[in-house]
Amino acid sequence: MKHFDLARSCAALVLAACFYSLVLCWLFSRGLPVTNTIVAVADGAIVLSALGVVMISRPMALAIVLTGLALNFALIALISQNLDLKSLRDPLAIIAFLGLGLFFGNMRHAQRVFFAIAASVIGFGVFELLAPRLYATTFNVLQFYIMRGLVDPSASAWVDNSLFVSSIRGGARNLLPMLGPHRVSSIFLEPVSMGNFGAIAIAWALSLGRGARRAALAAGGVGAAAIVMADARFAVVASFSFVCARFVPLAWTRLVLAPLPIIALAVLICCSTWFAPTGDDLPSRLSISGTAIRSLSPAEIFGLAPGGAATLDSGYAYVLTAFGLPLCIGLWAVFVWLPTTSVASTRFKLLVGFYICTLLCVSGSSLFALKTAALLWFLMGSMMAEERVTLMAIPARLPRAHALQHATAK
Repeated sequence: MKHFDLARSCAALVLAACFYSLVLCWLFSRGLPVTNTIVAVADGAIVLSALGVVMISRPMALAIVLTGLALNFALIALISQNLDLKSLRDPLAIIAFLGLGLFFGNMRHAQRVFFAIAASVIGFGVFELLAPRLYATTFNVLQFYIMRGLVDPSASAWVDNSLFVSSIRGGARNLLPMLGPHRVSSIFLEPVSMGNFGAIAIAWALSLGRGARRAALAAGGVGAAAIVMADARFAVVASFSFVCARFVPLAWTRLVLAPLPIIALAVLICCSTWFAPTGDDLPSRLSISGTAIRSLSPAEIFGLAPGGAATLDSGYAYVLTAFGLPLCIGLWAVFVWLPTTSVASTRFKLLVGFYICTLLCVSGSSLFALKTAALLWFLMGSMMAEERVTLMAIPARLPRAHALQHATAK
């Protein structure tokens, strides 16, 4: 298969990852027999298809990674007598879409995919904001999530429309109160992922070099619009952390990233003693997350016992109980030591690290939601691929230091 055909397949898979929930919700709202099993099969098919494409390029490397993951989860299943396929699917999704970008992507390709998705996000977002009743009629999000078992059926008794349960902000909005209490979900069906998309867009915009100012401004505008429409408090905090991280010397990237999860865990545990785990503001959310971590047993920390409801608002509790501590350490070490040689890719890796560590503080498994995770890791892989192609095009007579400087300038 030609590289061009594979590149188009990559774009189609990223788009499918972003839109499959919207399409299935639309079919469900039309009365078709969409079930939770069908949703899971669609999700798994996209991830496995992406892995298949990556396998074409790097079969041996991917086989080694998959073998390591299989051994980890087989050992957990053997000891705990419980096999959770979703726990295996989550790291596979990261590997698959990072690989798609790394082996078949480049910056031009990534920009096209990003702005195609961004245009849909803003278009559907404006439609939902201006005609929420029509949007709710077209996409019966609440019943769709009740069918999937992700929302308590009693929610339909106190939500006055068919949108997601968190689509109405209790009290006034934090961002532009004039827009009313409605939080926009757009193609993502729920506001949390809309906010996560906005944060990803801001991180990408802050990472682009001087030669891509127009793309950076456009991506930043899309991210800001998504954050405001979703009234996403997390995305605002994350964006502020991105701006602060922008001043970190790139030579310190690994030094800063390596201890970041430990620092976040320490902050959460302190918050669980300082603040009451009740309410819906930032201190209470951090306290709830820290309390969930403190309540984990040794068996849960090593993934040998399910974490249950305690992990719903604590990403760190979720990854520990789902993957086990050894795999968590291994995955983070691989991320920290991902090879990046250009300014843009190194900066984006730093900001993605901040995104991961902040999101895990306040959200359970949304980091692995395919509708945003696929785009995030495809962008990172494509950025890394761009610098590899650039370095290959540099004349061999240039010393390595000059070659890297030349690649960074381009």
